[in-house]
Amino acid sequence: MRNKRTEVFFESREVWRILPARTGDLRQCPICPDAVPMVLVEDLARTDHRSPREIYRAIEQGQLHFIESSTAQVFVCLASFAERTANHNSLELPDRF
Repeated sequence: MRNKRTEVFFESREVWRILPARTGDLRQCPICPDAVPMVLVEDLARTDHRSPREIYRAIEQGQLHFIESSTAQVFVCLASFAERTANHNSLELPDRF
């Protein structure tokens, strides 16, 4: 008896909707040469289905550009986030305990 093999292929696309920060002003990455939007860690985590802690770890390891506001809100550069996730398919995080 011969086994049948079925292969299924699919293509997916992502659409990002970027809204101004809740504070009402647009921030720009101090490292990237082009105008790049910055988003709150919590908003990025919710959009990308990650925990905020994962993103904070990547920031601590120097993988993502960020700025901290005077009200202690942390904003992440979308260009650095997109570059890391595109090159590695995920953030390079240490193994969890």
